[in-house]
Amino acid sequence: MSTPESSATMGATLYPPHGTETTTHRVPSTASITDEIAKTVAHQPASQLLQLPMEIRLIIYKDITISPMSLNGSNWLGVYLTCRQLNLELRDALKPENDVENITGITCNGRGHNPRIVISNPAYERFGLIQEVTISMPIPGRFFCCGEALERLYKLWLRHLRVVLTGEDDGGSMMVYDDLKSFHPSIFIYFAEQGQVNCKAVTFTLESLADAEEGRSLSTSLENTLRNGVPYTLKIVQDKDGQQSERTYSSASRFKEVDSGRNETEATWGA
Repeated sequence: MSTPESSATMGATLYPPHGTETTTHRVPSTASITDEIAKTVAHQPASQLLQLPMEIRLIIYKDITISPMSLNGSNWLGVYLTCRQLNLELRDALKPENDVENITGITCNGRGHNPRIVISNPAYERFGLIQEVTISMPIPGRFFCCGEALERLYKLWLRHLRVVLTGEDDGGSMMVYDDLKSFHPSIFIYFAEQGQVNCKAVTFTLESLADAEEGRSLSTSLENTLRNGVPYTLKIVQDKDGQQSERTYSSASRFKEVDSGRNETEATWGA
């Protein structure tokens, strides 16, 4: 049975990644994001908040969060990056390394296939901002051994979640064509349509194909719509033989309706 996604991808024309492809939505590189944050922090004057006694500032800091586990984390980025001193004080008070432990420590109950999860962006090293996470896990099979971990990561307020599929679980692959053409909707689309994805972009990479020679030879971007009417962009990457090695689903509204009343006020480089 076809899905809105599968019907949209049929007959799509693929182009070399470095050709004349026109893409309407691109996820900026982590290097450019980090450089922009650095310039923003360096060029701002000292915050008036610093005129308050340290004891009062510490009380205020208790109501601030930059955690990707909370929607409010993105709303506080303006304060967090106001100036270097305030950034250092907040980082010491908020201890973002605790979120790192909570995220990378996510496990799955059941068949023993625990994923490997890493914080994959330089913005964390310099500013303590967790904006990108990478999870390496087996190709989903009959038991979908890492589905629980994936579901928890979808709920994080991230700029980019990268899912690297390595090998197969002991239930056999759900990808009947051995590539991402047969990517099952239950792995991602189902969660997006249920409003359970808070990431701006989610990339699925089939490691065996993508890392092979000419594994990313062709690419195209398609504008698509979830069944609940939410638009998103699907970027498909194929190898030289036409097998899909990578898919990126991206949405500026985090796969939510833009008129839902949510506060989406963020800096252009925000989480």
